[in-house]
Amino acid sequence: MAKLNLINPEQSDIKYEVITFNDGQPHIKFQPLDRKALSTDDITIICRLATQDQLFILEQAANVLHRHGLRIATLFITYLQGMRMDRVMNFEEPYSLELIATRINALQAEHVYVVEPHSRVSLKLINNSEALSVLETDAFDKCFVVAPDAGARQRLCEQYDKKNSDARFDKLLGVDFYPISFCNKHRDPDTGYIDRLDVDDRCVEKLKTSNKPILVVDDLCDGGRTFVMCAEAIRRIKPDAELSITVTHMVNPKGIEVLAEHYDHVEFTDSFRYWTTESMPDNVTCISITSLTENPMLHTK
Repeated sequence: MAKLNLINPEQSDIKYEVITFNDGQPHIKFQPLDRKALSTDDITIICRLATQDQLFILEQAANVLHRHGLRIATLFITYLQGMRMDRVMNFEEPYSLELIATRINALQAEHVYVVEPHSRVSLKLINNSEALSVLETDAFDKCFVVAPDAGARQRLCEQYDKKNSDARFDKLLGVDFYPISFCNKHRDPDTGYIDRLDVDDRCVEKLKTSNKPILVVDDLCDGGRTFVMCAEAIRRIKPDAELSITVTHMVNPKGIEVLAEHYDHVEFTDSFRYWTTESMPDNVTCISITSLTENPMLHTK
């Protein structure tokens, strides 16, 4: 396997540099490619698509590889821009995910892995794609897992199904034995603004009787307000519980500060940017997932 790491050039088998023209256009320049050697190799591209420049560099790299007659066997995307705009919100706003998926499909990658996409829509729009999760497979055994909303719970239930075949059988019987609780959002009737989260009534007793540490899990954190309300909802039921949170994509430094104030321990990854170079509160851990092909943390969902 020949690796083209567009996040960290030092970890790339295929050597390159990125320059920026005076008009602001990014431009990739490869060292001379050994076409004969690479033609017998599976080329894996690792990229972070947090900005349009990063997507453009990926397109440029694929353009060069294809011109040399080389195939992209695997594309790993640590962060997928536009994944939250996964439907038409209204006719005055773009369907951003569809636009970005079209550009990714044009790269003709044989397999595409997306780290923790916001919804299954990403996988429907991107050809030959599969989701990856950073949540450890034994998390459901070690912790009492809480999703901040029903959408997050659905994603977690899909992960649980992969590990526990019995859950599928229980679901066929109409029984919910998922060890995953979730919160419901309460909106101000006048403004429509979410002003409170409450643990779903069907989950309260499970939360009360559990003696495991509580772990809140979701895919993305921006300002952190939803997770603050989630912590408040849990502590209304168990004020002294050990409370941690794991989010895959941290996109806002404010979110780090907010979560650190309301949770005993906070964990996220560098999927969106290199947070590890910045000062962090003592109860915060940033995990590196940029070396995806060697990372045993990642699990197909």
